[in-house]
Amino acid sequence: MKFRLFPSIVLIWLCISLDACKQSGGKWDELVSTLPRNNVQIKSAELIESYDLSDKIESIEVIPLIEQKGHYLGDIYKVFYHNGQFVVHDRVNAPQILLFDSEGQFKKQILGIGKAPHEALQIDDCWANNDGTFDAYDFAQKKVYHYNSAFDLVDTQKGETNLYHNLFRIPGSRDFLAYSTLNAYNTTLDSRNYQLEVLDDELKAKKGFLQYFEDIKGANILAFNSQFHVYGDTVRFIRPYDNNVYNIVNGEFKSVTEMKFSENALDWDKFQGIVKSNEFVFKDRKVHPREKNKLLSNFSYCYGDWVEDDDHVVLSSMKNGKGFQTIIDKNNSRNQINARYFTETKKYNMILPVLTSSGDGYLIGFINSLMLSKHLLGESSLKKYVDPKFNSFLLVKLKLASKNA
Repeated sequence: MKFRLFPSIVLIWLCISLDACKQSGGKWDELVSTLPRNNVQIKSAELIESYDLSDKIESIEVIPLIEQKGHYLGDIYKVFYHNGQFVVHDRVNAPQILLFDSEGQFKKQILGIGKAPHEALQIDDCWANNDGTFDAYDFAQKKVYHYNSAFDLVDTQKGETNLYHNLFRIPGSRDFLAYSTLNAYNTTLDSRNYQLEVLDDELKAKKGFLQYFEDIKGANILAFNSQFHVYGDTVRFIRPYDNNVYNIVNGEFKSVTEMKFSENALDWDKFQGIVKSNEFVFKDRKVHPREKNKLLSNFSYCYGDWVEDDDHVVLSSMKNGKGFQTIIDKNNSRNQINARYFTETKKYNMILPVLTSSGDGYLIGFINSLMLSKHLLGESSLKKYVDPKFNSFLLVKLKLASKNA
């Protein structure tokens, strides 16, 4: 079972505006290195197998998705709770983005595959914006689809030659953040390779940072479903195997938060060294990224989404090749729970799925009904959904108890 999670921090702010950084990318990386840094200790040495969250949950709902013929989901890549509705993205098996109401009833297809102007060739990413709008990204056409708060298509825009794994619009700005994997082979800015670029409102790259060098270019590694996570007006960028969180507010890079693991912590320098020492393995496309990850099995590192509400951060990590989750108190990061998985035993009597997103104060996860029996701890009102005739997905929408409640 794959877990995800994120940390929480009190930040010392230093404003470095994107527009002010007109220097070369190398200079930009030098400026990033001067940003205030804050450490969050992840107590991986205190990891336990499971933890019952029942007393820490204010509310929880399990919502079955009622799909419609012609718009069945093969899998879920991303799910959002946005404008009081659920947006579900199937990236691979049945590529489309679907809209469901708060009770799980199908409403419409937001974006599908086809040749019409309103359709996509490949739906690689999508994201919810703070102003209530919604965007999707077609990797094949280098095209962004813009939707209003009712999820109606407003317009589209096409980019230049570069291909990105993830895009995200910066709150309070017309610019985008764009993440590239190490094997993207994009046109370089100022003859350097960058994993994070700033794009203008025409999707043209204008700055880059997090430079990497030619000897690891082409490495085929796992990437997260999203490297960008938003809370309020803050975008948090997390790069795989980096363990740093880059905090961006109103278009300005403010600070870096390092997640420090108590045992065998991996960092970007160690990771680059492992890639260089095993170059042919990492660059061989026939070797599955999970096999490459076995070379990192002795380390602890951040491994997935960052999910937060006003009081908590939920982070997923790896230790000795196995996933675990951490819930961190934002007011005091020393107050944290580290467990392989969390349970809820009062209402549904279940193992909770990985929490992958947040919206309106709720944390969201999902379960394939074919796997539901492995999540149930005994008698549960959810047993009826184990029936193979249901064959859909269940969304878990929960709210953790507030410190002020």
